[in-house]
Amino acid sequence: MRAASARLLSLYALVCALFALVQLPASASVDRKDSFPAVVAAHVPALDGTADDPIWQTGLAAKSFVNFTSRKPAHLNTVAYLLYDDKNIYVAFVCEQPGVPITAKQTTNDVGSGLDDSVGVSLDTSGVGSEMYDFYVTPRGVRYEDSMESSRYSPPWQAAANVAGTTWTAEFVIPLKDLRAHSSGVQAWRINFVRHIAATDEKYSWAFDANMQDVSSSQYWPELSGIKLSAGAARPQPRADIYGLESFGGDRKFFQVNSGAFEATTPPTVGLDFTVPFTDTLAAVGTLAPDFSNVEIDQQTIAPQEFQRFLNEYRPFFSQGANFVSPQVFNINDSDALFYSPGIGKFDRGFKVEGTAGHNSIGLLDVKGSGFDDSAFGFQNATSDQALSIFGDGVIARRVNGVDDSAQFGSSYFNPKTEIGAGFKLAQEWGTFVPNAALARDDIGLIGVNRQAYAVYTAIEDIGPYFDPIDGFTQINDIKGPVGILKFAGAGSNGDVIKGWDFTAVADRYLDRSGAVHEADSFGQLTVDFKDLFSLYPFFSDSELRQYLTCYPHYSGGQTNAFDSSGLGIGYRDGSSSPIDASFSGGAFALPPPNGGPNVCDAPGGAATSAYLQQYTVSTSQRIGQRLTLSLETDGTRERYQYFGADNQWLRRVALDESLGKQADVSIGYRSISGSGGFASPGKNFSFGLHERFANQDELYVNFGSPAAGATLNRLIVKFILHVGGGAGT
Repeated sequence: MRAASARLLSLYALVCALFALVQLPASASVDRKDSFPAVVAAHVPALDGTADDPIWQTGLAAKSFVNFTSRKPAHLNTVAYLLYDDKNIYVAFVCEQPGVPITAKQTTNDVGSGLDDSVGVSLDTSGVGSEMYDFYVTPRGVRYEDSMESSRYSPPWQAAANVAGTTWTAEFVIPLKDLRAHSSGVQAWRINFVRHIAATDEKYSWAFDANMQDVSSSQYWPELSGIKLSAGAARPQPRADIYGLESFGGDRKFFQVNSGAFEATTPPTVGLDFTVPFTDTLAAVGTLAPDFSNVEIDQQTIAPQEFQRFLNEYRPFFSQGANFVSPQVFNINDSDALFYSPGIGKFDRGFKVEGTAGHNSIGLLDVKGSGFDDSAFGFQNATSDQALSIFGDGVIARRVNGVDDSAQFGSSYFNPKTEIGAGFKLAQEWGTFVPNAALARDDIGLIGVNRQAYAVYTAIEDIGPYFDPIDGFTQINDIKGPVGILKFAGAGSNGDVIKGWDFTAVADRYLDRSGAVHEADSFGQLTVDFKDLFSLYPFFSDSELRQYLTCYPHYSGGQTNAFDSSGLGIGYRDGSSSPIDASFSGGAFALPPPNGGPNVCDAPGGAATSAYLQQYTVSTSQRIGQRLTLSLETDGTRERYQYFGADNQWLRRVALDESLGKQADVSIGYRSISGSGGFASPGKNFSFGLHERFANQDELYVNFGSPAAGATLNRLIVKFILHVGGGAGT
């Protein structure tokens, strides 16, 4: 670890030198101490995208934006207006942009988010960060949206935009029924207005605080007060999605399971997902014969990894209210979770209750399939300033061969003035598969300071050798020791070529129950963004992991392996419609031998063998004309073994996407994996996809092949979703 420590000290010295050069952050325009009364619209504003209707001048007017990227007052003028009535929220933006080209290349809603100029309004209807919504519009009137309650949030709200010379304007109409908010009495929300300038890759924010980590940190937003809603005005309507699916071709019965492999199975041809709100902020969610065809996402990679990969969930039932079932608790340098829905394979039906009640978020879930009946629950409470948070969650797993239960409880408090605080988490697993419950715990204690310019955390973590919940994700167990995290961030001065920079360093040292060092890591990355839209990020990651043939309590075959990587990444025009990114890394990295080997505790794929691993990646996407986007990617690995020679593997992707209007697009993709090294099996894959969302929210998918398969599947899927009731994801 001496080399890693020297690297860490060198990067730390460099960051301190940069830190001395930057200016202090801009003073706040508005922040959490400010409150603005909500204004009722005398009549519905005209939705023509010009913001010329005089009614806008009567509403809340947000001015004096801050350039959140440089932490200075924004040099382009922005004004946002907000009104509301008993049905909708109305928002308008006027954006001046002299000397900076207006970027508006995307033409399909929900495709290419963050690549064009855009303006947005963010609403926290809970006031404590548990019900948050974002709505964005580009100069073409293309819409994007997201919410805390579902990654598939896509309700039918309206927007219009107009470009006139060096000024562009946008107007939003957001139905209250697309939101969840209390209707009783007078209430207050948290609110922010934001703007993205693609040509300079800068982000503007109306709300600003010196300790604000991101524009989405709602605890720093000002208050929108005096909101009066009629009963049920903001309660989403019940909705149902009834899908019909048919597949054709020789591989029509092959579908991807959660391990990533494709297996022969017969998918349901008809299924149902439904949501029924029973209060303004709580809803019942269910599914029967859920669809698992996965025509939407490709998570294929050839990059070897030290630990199990954490996959993203795409299935509607698990996506809806996921944050309520598994509260956003703090983890220390990992992605551990008691309930990890990608680990749940094919299931037959599910039911959950999710949402908020006052300052509380609540999630209850039950899912059934062949040989299992599992339940999960989550709870979180936050104070109005979000300084104090209390959370708990758990899983009751019932399997044909036994039971496995787990639960955790914790709390964190950070003083809103000093941003100094502490937190803890206590987790326990018990049941048929746990030999000794005393050794099936996961406990963390943390103290730190969390500010915009810097953050420092130190913690102690203790995970017992028997802690590994059957429905959870545990990166590694049988560890006990300290971890430290250090972050710096800053912005260049007006005459500097540097726009902004940040530095992150992490170090830990964990022992197992034998007294040996089970895992020790040091990581450092410096990211520097330049005003000419170049970015550089040198990094290193040195890790030692001890792996065994047999683990606790009879350790045998212990072998300490290195998982090291140092390199440099370069980005150009990130945050625009034509980014180019490249990176190179190399280092000693333990890999399974070519012919496999015995099962090793904590080591996926077999006994580890020392190798020198080099990894390369280059990617870009380019807009062609008004409708086409071309994406290219090349990834490479080179493994040089001490005794087995060298292996190379390359992954190449090319995709062409054509916009067919605001609500439809078609894509063609080709991917090839060659060589025997790396993480994946060689193969060539061609896929085609058409997706259209109709005005009534019905959806049509037509897909040939599969974007996730190792080889082209002779499979055509036609899926139609009949949508009834409220907006998608509400």
